[in-house]
Amino acid sequence: MYKFLLVDDDTIIREGIRDNISWEKLGFNLIAECEDGNQAIEAIDKYKPDVILTDICMPFLDGLELAKYVSERFPSTKIILITGYDKFDYAQKAVRLNVYDFILKPITPNELIKIIKRVKLEIDKEISSNRKLKYLKNKLNESLPILRERFLNKIIYGKLKGDEIKNRLKYLSLNFQYSFYSTIVIDIDNSNELKLKIGDEKYELLSLNILNYCTQLLKTSNLDGQVFSNSDEYIIIIINEKSLDTLNNKKLLVAENIRQTVEEISETTVTISIGTNCTNIQEISFSFQNAITALDYRFLLGTNQILSYDDLIKTQTIEMISKKEWDKEIALSLKTNRHDETKMLIKELIKNLKTNMVPIEKSYTYIQKIIVLIYNIINELSINETNVFGEIENPFLHISKFKTLNKLEVWLIDVINNIQKLIKEKKDDFSKNKILLAENFIKENYNNEKMTLSSICFYLCMSKSRFSPLFKKHTNMTFIEYLTRIRIEKSMELLKTTSLMTYEIAYKIGFSDPHYFSIIFKKINNLTPSEFRNNLQNKA
Repeated sequence: MYKFLLVDDDTIIREGIRDNISWEKLGFNLIAECEDGNQAIEAIDKYKPDVILTDICMPFLDGLELAKYVSERFPSTKIILITGYDKFDYAQKAVRLNVYDFILKPITPNELIKIIKRVKLEIDKEISSNRKLKYLKNKLNESLPILRERFLNKIIYGKLKGDEIKNRLKYLSLNFQYSFYSTIVIDIDNSNELKLKIGDEKYELLSLNILNYCTQLLKTSNLDGQVFSNSDEYIIIIINEKSLDTLNNKKLLVAENIRQTVEEISETTVTISIGTNCTNIQEISFSFQNAITALDYRFLLGTNQILSYDDLIKTQTIEMISKKEWDKEIALSLKTNRHDETKMLIKELIKNLKTNMVPIEKSYTYIQKIIVLIYNIINELSINETNVFGEIENPFLHISKFKTLNKLEVWLIDVINNIQKLIKEKKDDFSKNKILLAENFIKENYNNEKMTLSSICFYLCMSKSRFSPLFKKHTNMTFIEYLTRIRIEKSMELLKTTSLMTYEIAYKIGFSDPHYFSIIFKKINNLTPSEFRNNLQNKA
């Protein structure tokens, strides 16, 4: 609600106005009533009313003098004058004092209510207009850093020309006063893992803290330049110095200071790349591109480093990697389930890529070949690729997310571990199924005296050398021991439930020699077949 002050030396008029107006319904709070100008000034200073209704003719301080006091100190306050004189000179003075309106005595409630409603609408409009103006000013101030950042990004990507750059530099209050420039690019290491660990909000806060530190560092180091970020989440510094020697010294000192500080005060590290020097603001785009090229060498050289483009191009790059057929050797070790050998081959490949400074795109080619062979094995063995790669939709694209070969190596070995585990399970399942078939075959054909190791291997389509150790592993018995156990168990059942002679039982369970059957039976049970039957009958 708006604050309303009533000033009149006539008690009857003052009380009549007070009692005949529904103040709250009109949107006002009648904060005070005053009988003269001096009282009114005290109330005005104390309450700062939005609207004052005052009589002109009052003792000590009249309404016009009061209006002058208010217009000088509280120009937004609306003044409505009450007068019993319809004189032109009063109206002229009222206009000069920025009086909102005046009303002639005698006052009617309806007339006063109309004026009060009108003044409320006027105040509403002013407040709305002031809010909009304040909002626009705040938005402009808020937008200035964004406009600067957009402009600087256009410079580093070479999207602006000379005159356009000069005009915008002035408009955005950016001052590059010296002739030598260079760029520094700062990238948070292992950003994807860090986001998962601390969350996007804390990651953004960390990035902002690093940017703010860089900005403060330029100020405390008396360096001319600008700090900003881009859509790739890089923090970029454009340094501007008056001499090449100063520029070369300071950019290295700044980079090392930032690298050490981030490592000391946060739970992460940064890799910083430095572009070439240039002598024209339009050439900053070349310096930036060189810095990005240098940053790619983190893939080979690791994280938490300073990578200078000038130093890297002096290093002779050897793109020849040994002619070893990595993919074929890794495929063979995988299929033969030689786990340690596979890991050794992966590590050896990564080491070769690093040692020979193989460019990032060419390094990806070697890794992609390994992914292809993994897919071939997946298809051959009908393995669900989710069990190998997890929720990764496209492993060929996924490898580009790794910022270092070391991280890529860890991921690749995890994938290799997954597929080797699955290959082993597949082989175990295959072997188990074969042995179950073998056991069923023996149980169904134990009475065939011609059953041999060769006959069961023929049935299973397996070699003797492959079948024998597998059968022993799963049953803890050789084929002959298992067959003999089944035959003897069946003979014991026949001795118990039938009156067949021993020799008849021998032939019935697959023994061609009854005497040999008796020897084997006694060896297992410590009784001859006849003794075993007699014991059963005696117990009965």
